[in-house]
Amino acid sequence: GRDDPVASYSGDTNYPATGPTGCADGAEKVVVQPKPVTGGTNGSERTNQLGDTFQDTATLSGVIAGTAPSGTMTFRVYKNDSCTAPAAFGPDPVNVTGADTLSPAYRPTSTGTYWVVVSYSGDSNYTSAGPTGCADGAEKVVVQPKTVTVATNVSPKTVQLGDTFQDTATLSGLIAGTAPSGTMTFTVYKNDSCTLPATFGPTGVSVTGADTLSPVYTPSSTGTYWVVVSYSGDANYTSAGPTGCADGA
Repeated sequence: GRDDPVASYSGDTNYPATGPTGCADGAEKVVVQPKPVTGGTNGSERTNQLGDTFQDTATLSGVIAGTAPSGTMTFRVYKNDSCTAPAAFGPDPVNVTGADTLSPAYRPTSTGTYWVVVSYSGDSNYTSAGPTGCADGAEKVVVQPKTVTVATNVSPKTVQLGDTFQDTATLSGLIAGTAPSGTMTFTVYKNDSCTLPATFGPTGVSVTGADTLSPVYTPSSTGTYWVVVSYSGDANYTSAGPTGCADGA
């Protein structure tokens, strides 16, 4: 803004009073410009599992005590280190009320490396700032595959010679909206130590969801059979298994 000082002299026994000076006197004009500030972020490289959330804190440096900043802090999240569009999240403007501004919570739906870029709009007292650098290590979030487990359920559990059975392998720990892929491998043994040779398999079946159905098995002799299952994992989920040989399921 602009301040226009006006001066008056009281006078004394030797000099008369004088003033006030003119309000629009150019020599009395003081223009106060917005203070430059810089925008940065707090933290260092972070590592999350798929399904976890992360947030970013943007900090303005150069703020004057007693003069709180306003305006907006805009957050964008990219899944490439050149920060080219489209953004994975945002732009998300957040109202600024102090030196620190917290971003929304972000929950990626795929693994990879994410980068947060922040810009400050400025206000009547402070200049705009940013955007922050794309490859800033403090803005890097590495999202790793989610840990999953596999369990099985054979049906039926008792058959007559000549009948068939199947096994259903179920993955636990999946993220809603992020379907698993990869391969579920089924191997059937006729001993409770699951030593070779296998009676059936190993047979790989493509995974498209939480449950994967094995091939149909038809034993050619009586006895007790044990199914062992392993999941290969994919870009978003860890491998799992093999399941225990003597698992009653």
